[in-house]
Amino acid sequence: MTIIRSTVGLGILTKEVRTRKDLTFFEKILICELDSLTNNVESSTDISNEELSELYGVSESTVKRAIKKFEKLGFIEREVENVNYINRRKITVKR
Repeated sequence: MTIIRSTVGLGILTKEVRTRKDLTFFEKILICELDSLTNNVESSTDISNEELSELYGVSESTVKRAIKKFEKLGFIEREVENVNYINRRKITVKR
C-alpha cells in the first residue's frame, strides 16, 4: 500500500506530552502526527492503523496499542461507526 495522505506537517508536541515518562518516543511522535492530521480544516482524522504502521515502520499492533493508550490517557477521542458493515474510525485529538 502506498501512503497518499498528505499532512500539514505541523503537529504540536506539548510540554505535557514531551515530558511524560510513560510514553515511548514513538508514542510521542505518533500523537504529534495525529495532531498534524487534525490541525487542518478537519477536526478529526480517519487514518488507519495500517497507514500509520507503514508510515513509521512499526507493526499495526504497535499503533493499535498506542491509540488505545492515548484514549485511556485522555489525549484523544475515538468514534467508530458502522457503514454498510464496514467500521470507520475517526480520531480527534483533545487540545
